[in-house]
Amino acid sequence: MTSHSSTATLTGIPTYLLVPGPESPLPDPPAETLAQDLPFDELTWENFERLCLRVVEAEATVEQCLEYGVRGQDQQGIDLLSRHRTDGIVSVYQCKRVQEFGPSDIAAAVTKFLSQSWCGTAANFVLCTSHALRTTACADEINNQEKRLQEYKTGFEVWNRTRLSIKLKSLPEIVFDFFGPSWLAKFCGSERSGGFSTRLTPSKVEQYRKRLEAFYRHSFEQNDPGIPSLASSMSPRTNLSKRFVLPDLTNRETVLTSSQRRKPDAFDLTIDDENAVPRPFSLLSETETSESREIRFPVDDWISGTDRALIVGAAGSGKTTLLRYMILDLLSEEPTLPAIAERLGRHLPVWIPFAYWTHTLQRQPQASLVDVLRSWFHSWGEDQLFLLVEEAIVDERLLLIVDGLDEWVDEPTGSLAFAQLERFLDMRKLPALAAARPYALNWLKLSGEWRVARVAGLSGRQRAAVCEIWFSLMTSPGEHLDGPKAVQHEIESLISDLDRSSDLDELSRVPLFLLLLITLRLQGAALPGGRFDAYASIIQHMLRDHPQRKRTAAAIIPTDQLSEREIQTVLARLAFEIQTGQTGGTISEDDFLKLLLEVLMSHEGAGLGLPNADARKVAKGFINIEEGSLGLLVPQGLRTFGFLHRSFQERLAAVYCSNLPIDDQTQIVTKYCGDPQWRETLLHLCSLTPRADELSRLLAAFPDSSVSAYAREGFEEFRIEVAFSDFNLPLQQVKEIATLAFEVIEHSNHLERRRRILHLCLNGLQARRTRELVQPKLDQWCVARGLWRANWLSQLERWPADELTRVTALRALNDEDDYVVRGAANTLSTIFRSDSGMIDDLAQRAQQAFSVSQRAACIEALVRAVPSHPALHSISVAARETDVPLLQLLGLHAISMTGTISQEDAVMALDLASDGAGGPLPYLRLLLHQQHRGSLTPSPSRRLCDSSICLCWRCSRRSLKTSRT
Repeated sequence: MTSHSSTATLTGIPTYLLVPGPESPLPDPPAETLAQDLPFDELTWENFERLCLRVVEAEATVEQCLEYGVRGQDQQGIDLLSRHRTDGIVSVYQCKRVQEFGPSDIAAAVTKFLSQSWCGTAANFVLCTSHALRTTACADEINNQEKRLQEYKTGFEVWNRTRLSIKLKSLPEIVFDFFGPSWLAKFCGSERSGGFSTRLTPSKVEQYRKRLEAFYRHSFEQNDPGIPSLASSMSPRTNLSKRFVLPDLTNRETVLTSSQRRKPDAFDLTIDDENAVPRPFSLLSETETSESREIRFPVDDWISGTDRALIVGAAGSGKTTLLRYMILDLLSEEPTLPAIAERLGRHLPVWIPFAYWTHTLQRQPQASLVDVLRSWFHSWGEDQLFLLVEEAIVDERLLLIVDGLDEWVDEPTGSLAFAQLERFLDMRKLPALAAARPYALNWLKLSGEWRVARVAGLSGRQRAAVCEIWFSLMTSPGEHLDGPKAVQHEIESLISDLDRSSDLDELSRVPLFLLLLITLRLQGAALPGGRFDAYASIIQHMLRDHPQRKRTAAAIIPTDQLSEREIQTVLARLAFEIQTGQTGGTISEDDFLKLLLEVLMSHEGAGLGLPNADARKVAKGFINIEEGSLGLLVPQGLRTFGFLHRSFQERLAAVYCSNLPIDDQTQIVTKYCGDPQWRETLLHLCSLTPRADELSRLLAAFPDSSVSAYAREGFEEFRIEVAFSDFNLPLQQVKEIATLAFEVIEHSNHLERRRRILHLCLNGLQARRTRELVQPKLDQWCVARGLWRANWLSQLERWPADELTRVTALRALNDEDDYVVRGAANTLSTIFRSDSGMIDDLAQRAQQAFSVSQRAACIEALVRAVPSHPALHSISVAARETDVPLLQLLGLHAISMTGTISQEDAVMALDLASDGAGGPLPYLRLLLHQQHRGSLTPSPSRRLCDSSICLCWRCSRRSLKTSRT
């Protein structure tokens, strides 16, 4: 040991001890061996099965699952059929986590596998168990069963505790989700656990799911009791999952239909030259045509096919309730929507109303989505619950469910909120579900990630199921001696009454209106005549006939309660304030109280003129009544109110407007007619206007000029709906509007708009004066479905060039039958060849028509009749550049009329014809015909096009379906 003198402090501590010393070798680290086995036996059997499923999914695609055993038994298990992603080998996995597992259990598992139909399909059988199976007896039995399965040419593997642990070494995410961060560090190493610092632990995920499910279930049942008369705090709450009937979703798709009848080729050009290739009209083969239909999909199937789903529906269609049902189902222990659970079940769902989001942005433009969620949970007094949601956001397993994308404060704020939503989802690659009314599609800038479907009307079976649920719930056990038979009689009686009225039948296909009709029937009230009458009847019932209100009101304010008219006046003013203030459909208790006092103390209009003290007493009692028994208002958070359904708000806002002077009403119409959120309110206002001249003034307040074409079409549809509803509009004005509607149905090239207006016109069958206008048109339109129409259109070319011919051909030009469209276009171009206005109209349709068939027909007509039209070249080039094979072929045909065709065009023609996707080939035959007549410049490309066309002609002895977008 070396001795040396050193400097020391006063206490004798050498100073060299007080500063870092020179570097010296570090001692060897202690041996720390990672755990090699995981505690599978500490998992519940459900979680062990979940773990096995996750491990299988890591390397294969699970195609089928079979569960055996009953929940609660000790013996549980599942079988999984999967296909390996790399080599496609099919394997069956049997997963069992039981207390004891020995040689006999191994043999029994193999016997069970051999008894199933999967035995002949699977190349491998894998037995998964939490046991070690290390005894000699187990090893021998595994060897015996392996030899047994070899006779069936099936491999045998055993994933025991050790084998499963080895597989999980490379799957740290699964280890974290089932065993937590401590076991992840102990089993996979601290360096592997660092990437999961932001991921929710298994206990946090369980806490998140349970607490949010309880919160949403309570708030949803409070805001959406189903039958409005159950909205009282004294009424029993009914679990949403037990009273909701899943609707279908629908969208319009192009489907193929086949028939054996001979049908002329719609785009088979007439070639008079004797050297032209003959037309194959003598062939009698199956013809495929395409048509657009509404296709219904089960909710589970459609939602599971996308990560971002937008559900669209009209007022009362059940879109919001559907979102509520899905989030509660995803948070439940056993979801009833298996396909959605498979795709989204491991995400952490959170709900946010879009109206609240935009309202927050209006007050705080810099607020983020996290800020909005924090504020929304705070409004419900659930700040601690938001902390869990905040962790889930960082975890990036969030499923965002946004209700009411149409309920914005104003359009700029709504656009900002939706842009925030898109950015939030894109940055984190998150799924989303949303709902909106149809008009929201006109301003939402949806990315390609979104799929849109509409809520379908209730089918007969679904309608009967809704009736059965509510009649059973609302009938006390001792009320009917016959029990279920009496309930079934009530259901059949209601449905019979609904079926007798076409208006009520259609109305009852909308869930909200069906519930209103059930409510009225349960109360012994007469059924209304239409949807506007339904609103009036149910509001009257809630204000006057609701027995719960009478008892509760008497207990709260026995002497100072308001009358039915006075309560409706206050509610109408409140609805108008919410509608005009765009406060997200809610109002705070302070603002509500302030508004009440203003109405109660006012000496103008419908005010009661009460002294201040009396007004405050009545106002406080009114709030208590509304919160407790009337059911039209429900809490939307702490000290915040909103209407039970937005439709009631719109109706009552119209009631307020209808009591204003007519000049004030027209000003309201002028101010809000362009706002789609006011459309229903203005329709209700029209239904409440008794004088014909006043209703005429309200419609006159809609501007006809200085608005966009889109707005003008919206105003036209509004007038059409008013005209064909049973409102008190002057008959002459009804006829003028009907003429406009029929013109659109017959001549517009916008098929979807024609459908909407036709639906509105069919409402006119309910009233005598409009029925006389609609029925003759229906006779014309129904006869027009004959199969012979394509033939008689060719005879129109012999008609004189008068107005009757023009109207008839234009009507046919908008037909859904491609063959009729083609004949109409040729007729117009032939008869009105010298009419520059008609030819320019055909050119415009060739460029802008929504229907591909109409565009194609107009291009052909121009080439045939006026090939020198100045716009034809640009039209043909644009058609060639589209992605639609039929238009591409027509573009090539039109380009060939200029006398030149490039080699690139010839190759393109060959490609289109070779794959059979180009639709009708007569245009290629016409190119050949033009070449034979010497109209094309001889060149190698022309010869190539000639050869390709001949090849196409030899291959075209079959009918080809017309391509559509």
